[in-house]
Amino acid sequence: SADPDAVWERIAPQLDAALGELGEADRDAVLLRYFERKSATEMATTLGISNEAAQKRVNRAVERLREFFAKRGLTVGASGLAVVITANAVQAAPLGLAVTISSAAALAGTAAAATTGVKIIAMTTLQKTLLATTLVAAAATPLLMQHQALVKLRSENESLRHQLSALADSSTPHPVAMAEPTTRLPEDQFNELLRLRGEVGVLRREAAERIKLLEKTTQAVAHPPSEPSATETETETERAVALQKQQAIAKMNYARNWTLAFMLYADKNGGQYPTSFGQATAHLPEQARDETLLATNQFDILYTGSFAELTNGGIIVIGESKAQPVSGGWVKTYGFADGHSEVHKEADGNFEAWEKQHMFPQPGIR
Repeated sequence: SADPDAVWERIAPQLDAALGELGEADRDAVLLRYFERKSATEMATTLGISNEAAQKRVNRAVERLREFFAKRGLTVGASGLAVVITANAVQAAPLGLAVTISSAAALAGTAAAATTGVKIIAMTTLQKTLLATTLVAAAATPLLMQHQALVKLRSENESLRHQLSALADSSTPHPVAMAEPTTRLPEDQFNELLRLRGEVGVLRREAAERIKLLEKTTQAVAHPPSEPSATETETETERAVALQKQQAIAKMNYARNWTLAFMLYADKNGGQYPTSFGQATAHLPEQARDETLLATNQFDILYTGSFAELTNGGIIVIGESKAQPVSGGWVKTYGFADGHSEVHKEADGNFEAWEKQHMFPQPGIR
C-alpha cells in the first residue's frame, strides 16, 4: 500500500549496493528483465536456459533484493518492489554490471555456434583479457581530461544531492509507509532529478573504470608476465582434462534424464515416443530442467516410434548433434532405449557407420 514514489526515493540510493550483493546469475536476470526490459523468452535465449528457469531466477533475485532492503529498515513486498523497479528502471545500471550482461550475452551467442556446443555464460581468463583490451582501446581519452570530467561530475552530483535533500524532511527518519513530506517538487520534476542523479553516477563510474583500466594496462606493459613453468603447464593440462571429464559426465546425466523422460511420456501416451523435447518436458527431473550449461538444441531425437517396436535396448533414442574435440579424436554423447547413456569416441570424427549399427531403421529419421 506504500506510495511507489516514496518507495523508490528510499531504495534508489542503495540499489547499486543491493545489486552488487546478488550472485552473478541473479544479477544478470534482474538487469535483463528490468533494466533491459527483456521478456522471459529473450532472457532465456540470452542466458542459455529455459523460460521457466529464467523466471525462477528473476523471482529469486527480487526476493533477495527485498531481504537486502528489509535489513536496512525499508519494508516492501517482493511484488511491490518489482513494480517500483520496473517503473523507475530508466536509471542506468552500474557500468560493471552492464559489462557483465553484454559479455554474458556475447558468450551465450558464441557458445551456441561453437563446436563445443556447451553454453558457458561465465567468462574464461582469455575472454576477460580480450574484453579488457577492448575497453582499454575505447578508453583512450587522456588522463587529464578524465580527471577534469571526474571533478565536474563530482560537482554536479553534489549539487543534485543537495537538491534532493531539500525535497524531503531528512531531520526525522520515517518508514516508507508514512505520508509523503509536505515539501517536495512536483512528481515529474522529482523523477527527473532522480534520473539525472543516476546518469551522473554512471558517468562517474565509467570515468573511474577507464582510469583503472589505463593504470592496469600501464602496469602490465611495465611488468609483463613471465613464461609459465613446466609445472604450471602440467597443472593447466590436468585441469583441462578434469574439465572435459566433468562435461562428459554432465552430458551423460543430461542424455539419460531425457531418455527416461521419453520412456515416461510413452507410458502415458499409448506407448508412442515423443517427436519433440517439449512434449516430454513435464516428465524431466527438476535438476535437468534447471540445467544452464546444456540445452536440447545440442541433441537430436533419433527415435520417434513406439515402445513396442524396441526389441533391442541398444537402440539410440537421442544423440549429440555435433562431435566435440578431445585428445586423440572426437566424442559424442548418446541416450539409449534401455535408459542408459554413454560417450562414444571416433579418431577421425566420423560417427555415421557406428550410429547406423545402433539406430532403429526408420525412414526420415536422422
